[in-house]
Amino acid sequence: MKRHILFVDEEHYFLKALKRGFRKFQEQWQISYAESGAEALTILDQNAVDILVTEIRLSGMDGLELLEKVKATYPHVVRIILSGYANQDVILKSAEIAHQFHAKPCDAQELQATIGRALLIYTLLRNDALRKTINQVDSLPSLPTLYTEIMAELRREEPSMAKISETVAKDLGMTAKVLQLVNSSFLGLPTKITTPSKAVSLLGLDMVRAIALTAGAFSKYGNLKIPGFSIDEMWHHGLNCGVIVKLIAQAEKLPRQELETAFMAALLHDIGKILLAIHMPEQFSQALHATNSGQIPFHEAEYSVIGATHAELGAYLLGLWGLPESVVQAVCQHHQLRAEPAGGLTTELIVHVANALEHADAEVLTSEAPLKGIDHAHLSALGYGQRLAHWRQLCATRLDEA
Repeated sequence: MKRHILFVDEEHYFLKALKRGFRKFQEQWQISYAESGAEALTILDQNAVDILVTEIRLSGMDGLELLEKVKATYPHVVRIILSGYANQDVILKSAEIAHQFHAKPCDAQELQATIGRALLIYTLLRNDALRKTINQVDSLPSLPTLYTEIMAELRREEPSMAKISETVAKDLGMTAKVLQLVNSSFLGLPTKITTPSKAVSLLGLDMVRAIALTAGAFSKYGNLKIPGFSIDEMWHHGLNCGVIVKLIAQAEKLPRQELETAFMAALLHDIGKILLAIHMPEQFSQALHATNSGQIPFHEAEYSVIGATHAELGAYLLGLWGLPESVVQAVCQHHQLRAEPAGGLTTELIVHVANALEHADAEVLTSEAPLKGIDHAHLSALGYGQRLAHWRQLCATRLDEA
C-alpha cells in the first residue's frame, strides 16, 4: 500500500511548485494537497494519511491549531512544519506538537529527503500490532524544546556561542550534563570546568546539540518508578558509550563529523526504554525481571514479552524527529547488526562495539576473555577484528585513569 503524504499551504503558487517537485513520486506515494486547515481535516477524515506537512500561517485555522487537532485525533500521523514564519516563540511552541520543523525556502531535494526519512520509520518497527499501539499514544514525546532552541540559533549564519551558553544555563539538568561531560576523566582536561559557557566552548556546538537532545528527552521522564530501571543510570551508560565512541573514532582517525554523529547515536541508543517504561510498564518490568534474574539478555527478553526491542522503538522515535539516518540505524542496530558488512567503520558498527565495551567489566576488558554482545564476524569481515583488542585496551586505560 502506498504511503500517503498531505501538504497544507494556502499559497497557490507554492502548492503548484510542490506538485511539480513531487510529480516523479506519484507512482511511489499517494500525495494530496490542501489550501486550508479545514480542507486538510476533511482529507484526513477520508483517507489514511501517514505524513502531514503544513505551513503555520493559514487563514482561519492556523497551522498550529491544525497540528493540535491532528495530534489529538490522528496521533499516528507524522507532523512536519514547513514554514517561512520562524519566530522563536512559534518554533518553541511547535516543538510541543510537531515532530519536525523546516524553514522556507526549502530546497526540493532536501524536502524529498525529509519525507523519505520520515517514511523510514515504517521499516524500523516491523511488529504491526506494536506499531499500531505506539501510533495511538497521544503523549509520544515531541522534540525537546531545549534542543529546538539551540537548533534555531545554530541555523543562523553566525551562531552565537554566548546565546547557546545562555540557553544551556536556563536548564539546570542540561547544565549538569554539560559540566558532567566536560569534567569527565575520560576527556583528560587538566582543570575542572565550572561554568556552562566554558564547557560549551570546549565541547563544541555539535556535542552540545547532542547533549541537549538527550538531556531534554530524559529529564522529562525523570520520575518514572520502575524497579530495576533508572533514567540516571541510562544517561550514565549513554554518556560512557559516547566517550568510548570518541576514543575509538580518534584511534581510527575518523573525520570529526562522523565522530559527532556516532557520539549522538551513543547518547541516544537506549531512548526506546523510555517509551517502554511510559507506555508498557508491565511488559517492561517483566523483561527487566527476566534479565536481572540471569535468564536471557534484555533485548531477547523484550522480543519474548513485547514483540520488539527498545532499539527498534528508539529508532522509531528518532526517525519521527528527523535525525540523520545513520543515527537512526545505529540506534536500531546497537544490539544486533542487521545489514551485510559495509566498507569502513560505520556509525552503526562503532556504537554497537561501544555499547558492548561499556557493559563489560574492567576485568574482562583487561583480559583475553571473549566480549559478549559483539558481532565478531561482522568486525572481522570489515578487517577490524584485530583492532578490537586495541579498543579494549584504550577503554581499560581510561577506566584506570578515571
